[in-house]
Amino acid sequence: MSIHNSLKTNLPVITPETSVYEAVELLKLHHLSHLPIFNFGNMIGLLPREVILSAPLDKKIIDYLYDMDIFFAKKEARWEEVMEIFVKYDSNIVPVLNEENQYLGYYQLVDFIHLFSETPFLREVGSFIVLEKNQEEYSFSEISQIVESNHAKILGMFISEIANGKVHITLKIISNSLTEILQTFRRYQYAILVEKEDDFYLQELKEKSNYFDKYLNI
Repeated sequence: MSIHNSLKTNLPVITPETSVYEAVELLKLHHLSHLPIFNFGNMIGLLPREVILSAPLDKKIIDYLYDMDIFFAKKEARWEEVMEIFVKYDSNIVPVLNEENQYLGYYQLVDFIHLFSETPFLREVGSFIVLEKNQEEYSFSEISQIVESNHAKILGMFISEIANGKVHITLKIISNSLTEILQTFRRYQYAILVEKEDDFYLQELKEKSNYFDKYLNI
């Protein structure tokens, strides 16, 4: 999945001398969780939205540089590496730097969500299953063997949650024998949390995506 076409370059340069008022207006316009801060043309960090919104409008950004986060992706980074940065820093923006650490632009989370919706994992017709098992007992190879031994194909599989010693595994499969697959999973002590046909599950994802877009536009 190519991500380079999602690179944006439309943010005005925010420097330590920029007023908080200007930064607030920029946050409102672009709905960002962080603003990149530049000094002498180089990005020196990102200031979180909550820091900017809590500051007096007549102050300058230089007064809040101690609250900056520092994160970025390299130009050659793969989409899963960039997604990891989004999650790690609870951000909806990731700056992109080249090999010389020069700023090239930024990725925005909502674009990655739209990119993900175009992958075969979501576009191909199939069934979604969410499994639960003790964290130390699950096995991707075992899950694959169960699915494929029942003459089905896996379109995608990932860990969707880890909590209280349990792991949730979400997978999408193409199968004409879903009942047999579910029975096999139960014999191997996997709990079935979700078992839905493609259209119902995608409708839920669409509703969540619409909510997310609404949130971004607050």
